[in-house]
Amino acid sequence: MNIKEKIINVLGAFNMPVYLQGTMAENEPYPERFLTFFVHSADDESFYNDEATQEVYGVAIMYYDADPERVETFPKQELIPALKNAGFIKTGNGIDVLSDEPTHTGKAFEFLLKDNEVY
Repeated sequence: MNIKEKIINVLGAFNMPVYLQGTMAENEPYPERFLTFFVHSADDESFYNDEATQEVYGVAIMYYDADPERVETFPKQELIPALKNAGFIKTGNGIDVLSDEPTHTGKAFEFLLKDNEVY
């Protein structure tokens, strides 16, 4: 399972649409709530015999919702605990993100994910 499949596997458990950041069709209406992600770094880590034995990925996960209160509560109560249980390491607090639609607001979070599948 590649890194994107691993991310989608965890995020898909929330029964809301999950998109690779930037892949939502321009004319597609915003769902009431949804998640986006992208992998912004991939670094070798842990070496043996001059070969990488582990990869560390930097992952940004964004949560958008038409309910501004839920933007604050869902990540703390459900999203972050589920990602931590799946081995993601949160690297800071969430930040506000802009939405292309005035009906939605969002939060972005940064995580690291270590993977023993080195390509």
